[in-house]
Amino acid sequence: MPEAIWALLGVGVGAVIPALTTLYQARKTAEQAEQDRNSASLHAAHDRQDARDSRLFDLRRESYVEFQSEVRRMLDWFWAVENILGGSPEPRMDDMDRLIAAEAKVQLFGTEAASTAARKSIVAINTYAARTTHEAFVAAEDAIRTFGRAGRTDLGARD
Repeated sequence: MPEAIWALLGVGVGAVIPALTTLYQARKTAEQAEQDRNSASLHAAHDRQDARDSRLFDLRRESYVEFQSEVRRMLDWFWAVENILGGSPEPRMDDMDRLIAAEAKVQLFGTEAASTAARKSIVAINTYAARTTHEAFVAAEDAIRTFGRAGRTDLGARD
């Protein structure tokens, strides 16, 4: 009889071990699938953040270029009115509207340093228009250059 028990025990162990192995493999497969889903979710979140960062970078760059162009055009016009036409420069409302709209974009999308520099540039060119002195012109030029440096720094460009 002991041989029959050993035989029965052998058959039982022989049946249990493959079943346990199958359960273990199924558990490992489920864990791997969960890790893959988590990894895919993290990659998707990272990709979405990269896309947001890219859009913000583009908006910042465009707003900096637009503001730089408008403020430079305005200062050049003031200088031309004073030095070529011999008059006292007064801002044209259409030009000021474009400049203020460009500054609003910098305020919305730009860094604090760029926003502050943009505001100082507008104050400086308005001061030049009111005073038309060489010192006021140089101050306006410096303010515009400071804005340009702030924008390039924000965008990662080298001076």
